[in-house]
Amino acid sequence: MNYELNENPLIYYQKNGEKLLEIGFFLINHEQTYVIERCWKHEHLTNDARDKIWLNFLKRIKDENKTVLPLTPFAQSFFKIHMDYNDLLFNK
Repeated sequence: MNYELNENPLIYYQKNGEKLLEIGFFLINHEQTYVIERCWKHEHLTNDARDKIWLNFLKRIKDENKTVLPLTPFAQSFFKIHMDYNDLLFNK
């Protein structure tokens, strides 16, 4: 699986170039907070694979000492399930 991280969005591809997952975001708070504004998953991508991609994305955010403001229902539910990542949540 390959990925491409642009300013927006983060896109994961299969080796054949088919898009598997897209995480749309923008940065606020002097580029210290990722606002997750959209999430899209290909129907053939398993939930386990999706979660692994999300965990890698969150690890990168944590390594950068940044925070996350999840606006999408999926991103919000992900943080409810993976409470050990709640320290990344942006506090207003």
